[in-house]
Amino acid sequence: MLWRKFYDLVYKRTGFGWDPTTYTVTASEDRWAEWVEANPKESELRKKGLPHFDLCNEMFSTSVAIGNIGRSSAMPPLDTNDNDELDVSHPTMEPVNTFSAEAVN
Repeated sequence: MLWRKFYDLVYKRTGFGWDPTTYTVTASEDRWAEWVEANPKESELRKKGLPHFDLCNEMFSTSVAIGNIGRSSAMPPLDTNDNDELDVSHPTMEPVNTFSAEAVN
């Protein structure tokens, strides 16, 4: 998968970064030379871009958050019922009247 190749370069290798303007992997000339020597079949990644890299990270990364609201990209979407309407006909609290008739007179 092309995204995985970009992801591994950017996040798992020292000296590589991501340019969100050109959608390409960045690195020094020396770093690229070392990497291309070790991976000659992948040399096109130096000039090739991946415009939806950030979106692919959200979809294919193993997790997107931690804690109580953490969601894995492999989990099904949350069940939301957008058709529910807020019922305001029965307020849960009575309005509080801070003025008394005696205080006004």
